[in-house]
Amino acid sequence: MIALVLAAGCVSDHEKPSAFSITPVACPNRGNVTALNNADGITANSSAYELAVELMKEELGRAKEIYRTIEEKKGSELERFSNFTRLFLSDSRVINETAMQVGNETYGYVLLFLHDERCGINFRPESINVSGLRIQRLSPNFTNGTRTYTGIPYPTYAVRVRTPNNELCKVYFSGLTTLSAPYATVRDFTLIASGGWLQYGKGGCDNFGEVSFRLYSGSEDVTVYLLLFRET
Repeated sequence: MIALVLAAGCVSDHEKPSAFSITPVACPNRGNVTALNNADGITANSSAYELAVELMKEELGRAKEIYRTIEEKKGSELERFSNFTRLFLSDSRVINETAMQVGNETYGYVLLFLHDERCGINFRPESINVSGLRIQRLSPNFTNGTRTYTGIPYPTYAVRVRTPNNELCKVYFSGLTTLSAPYATVRDFTLIASGGWLQYGKGGCDNFGEVSFRLYSGSEDVTVYLLLFRET
């Protein structure tokens, strides 16, 4: 999403400030953008899903780089993030289209949503069938805004998940703004991120979690929603 350079104070002629750059992810061609935006009823083997995962991996790498930069500067903003979010941003790795390692644990995951304003990408399938999970996107709704400083309602992205055992679970993702979710900044980039495991529901629903992140600056705006689940 954009190039940044961070200079660390005054240096001598023999010392050069370490440069930190965030290179924009290359946009897919127009045909692939159309395929991503029209994707529905997809599986992990769908070409659109595989492309969306590749883009997500690149964006996650950039989010982690921003996090590391702030961490090296000992930014107190990172204290806003939950323990799981900090672990995800500091020590996670996408293994393939269905598995992800976070810390020492390996989880299943499903990419639900990928929006890239600069590239015109709006990947948000109505239905996804991955790893035996049947996922249906629910109609947009709004919460009462209790998590914001202003009390203004913010949009909530929600999906219904049917497990192989025929259990139904709902997972909600709060709209990622600086009023509704933890955030940190470096130069002109803002990183907003949220994640954790379900604390409600019954049966196997507590095996599901969510993690989402958003990167934006003056010329870029990318949002990702991931459903995580523990293999049982």
